[in-house]
Amino acid sequence: MRKSVTAFVFGLIGGLFCIMWGFIFGLGSEVGMTACDSAGVDPTKDLIVYSILGWLAFIGGIVAIIGASQCFKTARRGGIILSCATVPCAALQIYIFSNAVGNAGSMIVSSIIFFLLPAIFLIVADVCAFLAKEEPELEYSPFGTSTPNTTHHAAPVQKTNSKTLEQELTELKAMYDKKLLTEDEYNQARQKAISQYTK
Repeated sequence: MRKSVTAFVFGLIGGLFCIMWGFIFGLGSEVGMTACDSAGVDPTKDLIVYSILGWLAFIGGIVAIIGASQCFKTARRGGIILSCATVPCAALQIYIFSNAVGNAGSMIVSSIIFFLLPAIFLIVADVCAFLAKEEPELEYSPFGTSTPNTTHHAAPVQKTNSKTLEQELTELKAMYDKKLLTEDEYNQARQKAISQYTK
């Protein structure tokens, strides 16, 4: 199972930023369009685009937080959800950024920080989620512990359900005869194997 705390952190921060920017631009554009209607003036194209992208980014931010939380369970699933959230969020950020660059001149650096950072956070979260490493699967050990493919007294760990009871008991007896197991370990492992097959 893959998990990614880094994807969770970046996804959460990016999602919160997108909710904030989406709400500000969505609500602000709605207020602007209402003011235009009451003044009898057609709203500008920017107001309409900001309204649509703002509310899409707001919803995308919520989806991003859901995706980020999934990265604690399955990073791949969280990454897919984060990717879906990144599209509307990044669309708003890029549109804001393109307008800010045209109007800001020397304020391009601050525009990048304020307007592109949420999209960058979400993209980093996506990458971290998809690059998360596989955690080792736990295998059954005849000594009563689940271990990530380790050995105990040089005895190989085997999956119980892949053998018959007779094979399991034969191998345990062979390990005991070779002094790889103490008498107590042999008895415990034998009892555990028998109980596994008689359930």
